[in-house]
Amino acid sequence: MKKTIGILMVLFVAMTAKAQVTWNLKGGVGFASCISNDVDNSKMKFVAKFGGGLETPITQSLSFMPSLEVAWKGGKYDMLGGDATLNLIYVQIPAVLAYRVNVNDRLNMTIKAGPYAAFALSGNMKQDYSYAGLSYHYDVNIFDENEAGITEAAKRFDVGLDVGLDFELHRFVLGLEYELGFLSFAPNDTDLKNQAFYLTVGYKF
Repeated sequence: MKKTIGILMVLFVAMTAKAQVTWNLKGGVGFASCISNDVDNSKMKFVAKFGGGLETPITQSLSFMPSLEVAWKGGKYDMLGGDATLNLIYVQIPAVLAYRVNVNDRLNMTIKAGPYAAFALSGNMKQDYSYAGLSYHYDVNIFDENEAGITEAAKRFDVGLDVGLDFELHRFVLGLEYELGFLSFAPNDTDLKNQAFYLTVGYKF
């Protein structure tokens, strides 16, 4: 895991090493769920993200904006006895192109889109339920094939699409972001992909 995180950080630095850039920090909250053709009853769960990034001008209106983020994802599912919650934490690098429109002297609007690469730091499935008058607590690490009889561990690596809309007032930024994973993280060839919506606030240095 440490080696993979190191590779992501080296990639992040390499993309911006020769550029004249500005810095930004941001954090946000939102909702995540999983898209699947094989699993029904997926529902949204509350999530968050935080990170920092760089902005490299390409033209007066177009910029390249790579970031390094920690993002919570997952979902909830209707299961016998109660809801089960899937909790995932990723370190990820979005690398988006941003087109900035000047609304007035104080406000800019930025439309951005691009790919992201992510690696899961942790993931578990939790459920509290009752059966035959007894209460049970289920908590399994989905990346450990030795837990709870799992025959194949879930997949940690993900790539996907990041799109968003930012409103910039001086150095403060309010944003809406949507992330869609392209790779299934579920074991045994089950189709299960990430999606998440975030409302973010940030500051540009």
